[in-house]
Amino acid sequence: MQYTSTSWVAFYGMCGHLTAGSTLVVYNGSPLFPDATQMLRICDRFKLTFMGVSPRLLLEIEASGAVPKHDFDLSNLKTVHTTGAPLSHEQYRWFYRAFPPDVQICNIAGGTETGTHVIAMDPSGPLHAGEMQVLGLGTDVDIVDPETGHSIADTGEAGEMIMKKPFPSMPCFFWGDAGGRLYKAAYFERFSNIDVWAQHDWLRRNPTTGGYVMHGRSDAVLSKSKFHRLSEGHGLIVIDPSGIRFGSGEIYAIVEAPPFTDYFSNCLCVGRRRPNDTDEQVFLFLLMKPGCFLTQTFRDEIKTAIRNGLSPRHVPKFVMSVSDIPMTINGKRVEIAVKQIIGGKDVKVSATVQNPEALEGFKRFRAIESESQDRARF
Repeated sequence: MQYTSTSWVAFYGMCGHLTAGSTLVVYNGSPLFPDATQMLRICDRFKLTFMGVSPRLLLEIEASGAVPKHDFDLSNLKTVHTTGAPLSHEQYRWFYRAFPPDVQICNIAGGTETGTHVIAMDPSGPLHAGEMQVLGLGTDVDIVDPETGHSIADTGEAGEMIMKKPFPSMPCFFWGDAGGRLYKAAYFERFSNIDVWAQHDWLRRNPTTGGYVMHGRSDAVLSKSKFHRLSEGHGLIVIDPSGIRFGSGEIYAIVEAPPFTDYFSNCLCVGRRRPNDTDEQVFLFLLMKPGCFLTQTFRDEIKTAIRNGLSPRHVPKFVMSVSDIPMTINGKRVEIAVKQIIGGKDVKVSATVQNPEALEGFKRFRAIESESQDRARF
């Protein structure tokens, strides 16, 4: 069983399992009704061996206080498969406290357009907290510098994920795209000096373990300036600016863990760069739980955790509360549209957004210059 709608590639992946003689469990309903353990209930009743969920659903199960290995019979379960978002380091550790130790948790990456796993699981290989295991079969994946296109896969740095050769499930064209202009623009025009498929994902490979960490969409990657003070003698300060790039997934890995998740139910991290801005400013939006409020003390605690867990340059300038977080029908955060909106652009809402009305509330952040300007409480 894989929690998915029929519009997502995960559904078609499950259909493929039928060719190997598998039996699929199909469920028409919410995974959160009557509570966050509904899929575990199904797992228990139908003796699932494979359960596909999202990191978000695992977070809801953790927040519910359930301990699956004690509350349900999971003796048949062999694999818990997660996709749609990065699985945080802390979630891996929680999983093996809450689930039977012989169940494999895996986090994979792919895409609806690729129709395949780009980064996949390995049932017989080592598993490292916070990392995906291996590249998918038939995919010539590399990680390259976003400016030069040169490979940085062995450096341990994050960069643009590309595929250097055609892969078996690669789409050949878009319907109605005469001449292939839209198709080429979407995937083959990211670099002018190399002819590759750019997936627009921000990826890093751990040179020690060989595992992979996905940091989110590269077109939503966050960048902040860092400054080196070279001389402060005689009142002179010489500043050498340079950029630091990081993915929103790095921020989520810090804040989507106890005790913070006791107070908010969802979050979204994007950068704002308006036409007249000389640098990008990072916003972390929080959807506070009922009865909880975003206080200055809570803001400071989050910023301190990010500073200690990552670096001072990763700390968002703004930590703000919102009334809702826009999500796709597949449970992914709508980062790019929010980034465009707070940067001053009017965007056409995609039909894949399940709560499009949530986007309207972000327009108020276009003109905000300090956290104290926003007095909204939800």
